[in-house]
Amino acid sequence: MNVKLTTGVWEIYDKPFKGLTCYKQTIVINDSEKKGSKDYLDSLVHEAIHASRKDFTEAEVIRLAKDITAVLWSLGIRRQG
Repeated sequence: MNVKLTTGVWEIYDKPFKGLTCYKQTIVINDSEKKGSKDYLDSLVHEAIHASRKDFTEAEVIRLAKDITAVLWSLGIRRQG
């Protein structure tokens, strides 16, 4: 799957570990996490922040991802399929 961010078009892959943002326009997400789960959504948001804001520390990314995930989750945002 591809997604367009302000920093370019990024490819997203499901792979067997928590998450990774590669600065060659690739985001890798753990394919063993349940795709409709809050942890999966948090991983996607977390890696998207890394892709968008390379200057943020890991602590800043964690905090922001948790906040964004909480808002999206409370609105019923889930990955389908």
